[in-house]
Amino acid sequence: MKEATQYIFWLGVILAAIAPFVSQYLAWIAAINFVLGLIIGFMNIEAKETQRFLLATVAFLLVYAPFAGALALVPELAGFTQWLTRALTVFGWMIAPAAFIVAAKEIVELAKD
Repeated sequence: MKEATQYIFWLGVILAAIAPFVSQYLAWIAAINFVLGLIIGFMNIEAKETQRFLLATVAFLLVYAPFAGALALVPELAGFTQWLTRALTVFGWMIAPAAFIVAAKEIVELAKD
């Protein structure tokens, strides 16, 4: 099962990388990545990985927009920055629901104790 969800994760990464080039399908890609994130959150993250996963996702979700914004200040990188910003946003559409599910599962576990 873990191997299958690793493929699901990499599918989301690939979709995020190509999404800026096929903007007419952005809504579909967003929906697919959202569902992939839910699958990852429910199936792939084990109890021992919860803290690391949540820390990494929170760090990513907090930092990616300022990072892309800082790159936008360099005019020579304009094309790359536009692609990177869109790709990171689409990647975030997968990571955010996964983090939500993992956090909710952890809250339920904490409530049991």
